[in-house]
Amino acid sequence: MGLADMILKSYGENPEYDFNDTNRIEFLKDIHSSSKNTIDIIKSLLDVEMLDSGTFELQKDTYSIYDLIAEVIDLNISKAYNKKIQLHNQIDPQLELLIDLPRIREVFDNLVSNAIKFSPKEKNVVTTHVVSLRAISSDSTS
Repeated sequence: MGLADMILKSYGENPEYDFNDTNRIEFLKDIHSSSKNTIDIIKSLLDVEMLDSGTFELQKDTYSIYDLIAEVIDLNISKAYNKKIQLHNQIDPQLELLIDLPRIREVFDNLVSNAIKFSPKEKNVVTTHVVSLRAISSDSTS
């Protein structure tokens, strides 16, 4: 329960964390966003039947990769905070791609979560950037 635990531990006579109301509101927004993403993952799992029946379609839309990475960083901020790891978004804010947002969000979330999990405490800064992209046309024939 990461963020919720941190909020709870910021109250009482001997609070473990020193957060103000602004911090708590931001954490509550992150909890809300994480809950929405969990629902998206559950919906994805339910798509298995559609995959089996051959009726599954990607829901592609143009989306800012910078915004996506910012959302993923927000979802993982409590894990990074607990390990004293800093997260930086170095994606070009102008970069937009045609993606299936829930699925790509899940991929980036796994990458950032694993980077935090396997980084030593207080040592590393997790940075995100796009090294290279190759456009693939859905109309191309092989």
